[in-house]
Amino acid sequence: MNPLWIPALVDREGHLACPSGAAPWIQRFLLEPLPEGSLALGSIDSLDRFLTRHPPGEQAADWPAFWSFSRELFASVVGQEVEAFSLPQYETLDAA
Repeated sequence: MNPLWIPALVDREGHLACPSGAAPWIQRFLLEPLPEGSLALGSIDSLDRFLTRHPPGEQAADWPAFWSFSRELFASVVGQEVEAFSLPQYETLDAA
């Protein structure tokens, strides 16, 4: 499962940059309201509140600011830090 999607541009030297007009997102099928028994990481209402208070275009000045915005969005909607994200029914794999 990929709970947070972050668009990025990578140059030949491996430097990250923010695509113009892009924003991180959490897929809709992971946000309430959902059918009963569905896995929900947060709610569409909490996502809307966050984006209303923090419009993505204002946060994409450079990659560190965009990454910070992405982390704040995730923590606000999901209630967990992205680096420590876990779900009881899923196993976290170490990055190689």
